[in-house]
Amino acid sequence: MDLRKIGTPFVNSTTVLFERLGFTPNAVTILALVIGLLNSALFVISREPLLFASIGLLSAPLDAIDGALARRLGKTTHWGAYLDAMCDRAYDAAGFFAAALVTGHWAPSFIAIVGADTISYAKARAAMEVYVPNHSWPDLMQRESRVIFFKVGIVLFGCWPNTSFLGKDLFYWNLMLLNILIYITIFQRILRAKTFLILPIEDSL
Repeated sequence: MDLRKIGTPFVNSTTVLFERLGFTPNAVTILALVIGLLNSALFVISREPLLFASIGLLSAPLDAIDGALARRLGKTTHWGAYLDAMCDRAYDAAGFFAAALVTGHWAPSFIAIVGADTISYAKARAAMEVYVPNHSWPDLMQRESRVIFFKVGIVLFGCWPNTSFLGKDLFYWNLMLLNILIYITIFQRILRAKTFLILPIEDSL
């Protein structure tokens, strides 16, 4: 699910604001990471799920604004794309680590971050073998969907902390469902990669 298309009007208008403020695309990328890391640290200290989710959701558009700003300024570079991907991995890991530390759900959080990184690696590894167009990977749980799904689980945990099912709170079941969707997506990406990589190596060069 590509949630970026839904927020395109907001992203476009906010991109103009960042341009007027003199931000570079890479500065927006770093800003998003800094906010994510600080938000995760604040969650560990405050243990306020709704605050953590609110800051995360409000800052989520930054992940699209850096790319939109780069295109607007004509400054799209391979370095910018690489930096964005690396910062995304750090941002996601910090969020899952903070949630595990606060809720105690270490196992499903660990499984989720490994799965999220595997989704990204499945595409990156295929691109190391052959040219893979970016638009060729419209799979189930892309990063935007995973982040929002995760934050919704945090909101549920904050609103109904004492609600449980089979002895587990709502955030635990959110993580379990997220993991199912993540690993379905991994399977999707493996099958998709196979369509690009099925040729013998000498034929794909």
